Amino acid sequence: MVAYKRRWSRLDLLLALVPAAVAARLLGGNAAAVFLLAVGGIMPAAWLIGQSTAVLAARLSGSIGALLNATFGNLTELLVGVLLIIHAQVDVLKASITGGIVSNLLLVLGAAMLVGGYRRVEQQLHRRGATDQATMMVVAVATLLLPTVSALGPQENGRRLVQISVVVAAVLIVLYAGSLVFTHRTHRQLFRTERDSHTAREESTEKIRRWSVPGAIAVLAGATVAAGVAAELIADSVEHAGPRLGLTTGFLGLVVIPVVGNAAEHFSAVTMAAGDRLDVAAGIAIGSSTQLIMFLVPLFVFVGLVTGHPVTLAVTPLELATLAASAIVVHYLVSDGRGNVLEGAQLLGLYLVYASAAYFTRL
Repeated sequence: MVAYKRRWSRLDLLLALVPAAVAARLLGGNAAAVFLLAVGGIMPAAWLIGQSTAVLAARLSGSIGALLNATFGNLTELLVGVLLIIHAQVDVLKASITGGIVSNLLLVLGAAMLVGGYRRVEQQLHRRGATDQATMMVVAVATLLLPTVSALGPQENGRRLVQISVVVAAVLIVLYAGSLVFTHRTHRQLFRTERDSHTAREESTEKIRRWSVPGAIAVLAGATVAAGVAAELIADSVEHAGPRLGLTTGFLGLVVIPVVGNAAEHFSAVTMAAGDRLDVAAGIAIGSSTQLIMFLVPLFVFVGLVTGHPVTLAVTPLELATLAASAIVVHYLVSDGRGNVLEGAQLLGLYLVYASAAYFTRL
């Protein structure tokens, strides 16, 4: 336990990158420096938000705790997304959401299977939970087909596309809310095993022992402020940072922002798999992706209506193909309730192809 604390105290030091990014911005530093400092600073902020939220959820327990986790689980993505909309960087927003989903499904789950499967024949997954979440992902990606195909048509109408997106967004939010009720309330016995219950009690007790509720609230508030400041700097500098770094804004959104911004959460999933808890790692990877596409993406559609910068659910062919392939492959791999090192390598190989396409293709 001491090593655990020491490891993350080093990560917490990266919070100093947030004031460094602010200073660089105020002193007229170049956009690339501001962007890199802000992206590095948002990583520990996201980790602290997740840890403090887990403590509060453990205290509350039940459906309220699950709702708290669902609300704050992707808070950094929410902050970055809203500020990108305000700065009229809608294309970068879509790229970052796509990148976040794909990095969770392919990079995180692939790394978890690879590390967890090293020196093990295979690891067990919670088949019902993983398959149901993966199915939700496939359904959500399928709903993007209509707005995307409509946008590619010769008679594409911007206003009609927004209307279609609003309808799809409303359906996704209702489905997501229904899935929360189904998995955490009405049918929760289907998604928990005796091992899950025992481990959850141990982890909850340990979190509560190490954190007080006032302390968790203070950390959550401070980390949220830091994440908000970093998100503002990212949104403000991303357009000019790309050319200075020799990268397109699309690549920054698709790969750099989601991978670096969620590195702490990704590390947690891989650590869980290394400890023979691939079921937990898969829950983090697939669950986070499901939350992104079924809750945050629809929310951004409504934020766009309020801010006057419409956000549609039409994505580029590359983004749609990548999302569809990732969702289908992951659904197939987890459907047998097992994972191994070869499947992890396959997912990582697919992510490498995706990242390469993002690098060489201007979105």
